[in-house]
Amino acid sequence: MLIRHSLALLAFVGAATTVAPLPLLVATVEAQSAAAARPKVLVDASHGQTVFRDASGQPTPVRDRYAAIVRGLNADFEVTTDKLTPNRLAGYRTVVLYGPTSRPDDETVDALIGFVHSGGSLLIGLDEERRQRLEPSRVNDIVRPFGLTFTNDTPYIHNRGALAAAGRVNQTTREIPYSGGRAVAGGTPFSLVINADGTPSSMAHAAWVELPSGGRVIAMGDLMAPMLLGVPEGQRMFGGLIPGDSVYWGRDSVVFMTEVLAWLTNRLR
Repeated sequence: MLIRHSLALLAFVGAATTVAPLPLLVATVEAQSAAAARPKVLVDASHGQTVFRDASGQPTPVRDRYAAIVRGLNADFEVTTDKLTPNRLAGYRTVVLYGPTSRPDDETVDALIGFVHSGGSLLIGLDEERRQRLEPSRVNDIVRPFGLTFTNDTPYIHNRGALAAAGRVNQTTREIPYSGGRAVAGGTPFSLVINADGTPSSMAHAAWVELPSGGRVIAMGDLMAPMLLGVPEGQRMFGGLIPGDSVYWGRDSVVFMTEVLAWLTNRLR
């Protein structure tokens, strides 16, 4: 009798338990592994920035375009207003910090430095002084340990542009908007501000650093390319006489920033 009841119980359990076909199980495991392996990009919006969130806290069009770029790189995209701590940064491949207008505290600065030293990537940018002040932003406290420094404003030439040469980051030369900003000292310059005569200057619009740990930093001394400005019909050295008369030169902002994010996040080259 006991044997008969045991066999009946086993038959019931077997009938009630649905086992997925092996190919489906394999596909599910592979999908879960791929999702776990997808790099993640975290954008900071906790220091007064309005690039990705407007003054009312709503997503901006730039945020939506970045989300599309990052997802096109097979990575995940998130904007946060949380405090940047080691725990908050854990699990991310790249952190984006543009134009902080409120002062990051010591814990945030240390967290970002530690994040890069442990193998993370940092994309950091600051605009000209009249838009974003150098001292309260503490960007130099963040990048100085990696041999980089944001300078004071460069001599102002309206709609002068910048050129990013082919190399580790960009596949070919890219035309970048630049009209009032800073330079970046140190690291490996890969985008140079253009002189009035059209030749590349010695002032770096952007530079990169790679650490033995695998950590990477790209610093940019202007936020026009990060904000995806510039159009194919733009004219260098044109405009600036009255508000709204400028058609900004620099047709390659989107592809330039795509390559920047790919280099930081997917470690392609």
